[in-house]
Amino acid sequence: MDLKTRMLQQNYVDVLMVSTNKSMEKLNAKKLAGVEQLIEGTQPNLCLHPHHAASAQTGLRNVHVTGMIRTSDMLTYKRAELYEIYQLLKQKQRTGDATTKAHYMDLQLRIANTLELN
Repeated sequence: MDLKTRMLQQNYVDVLMVSTNKSMEKLNAKKLAGVEQLIEGTQPNLCLHPHHAASAQTGLRNVHVTGMIRTSDMLTYKRAELYEIYQLLKQKQRTGDATTKAHYMDLQLRIANTLELN
């Protein structure tokens, strides 16, 4: 495999990985902020111990949890594409010259790290 092809493949995988990582960071940050808001806003008393239930004015409270808002499935598609590439690389890892094999191994390791396959 020539240098141009390796660079093209690396760039494609890099774009998928970077956008996937950024999207996951945003989702995780929103998810944590939502949980913190819920806890601060409701201060639920979920303990069933009689001492704690008796001390609360209303006993157990209802806790309303909303689902995480996702405006598209792009993150799902990007992760699926990365996994498909990973599987293809596993099939091809023993083909080509030493440089190509090293290229395939590098891409595999980077994708596995991004998708947390380890």
